[in-house]
Amino acid sequence: MSDVSLTPEAAHFVLLTASATCALITLDTNVVAIALPSIA
Repeated sequence: MSDVSLTPEAAHFVLLTASATCALITLDTNVVAIALPSIA
């Protein structure tokens, strides 16, 4: 089992996971940027 090529399903899963993580980080940053002035 030295073949490390991803199946299309695995590639899509990795791509979706990375995209979701990036979207959550961006959303969290925007929420902090909006909420911080109202807290301070």
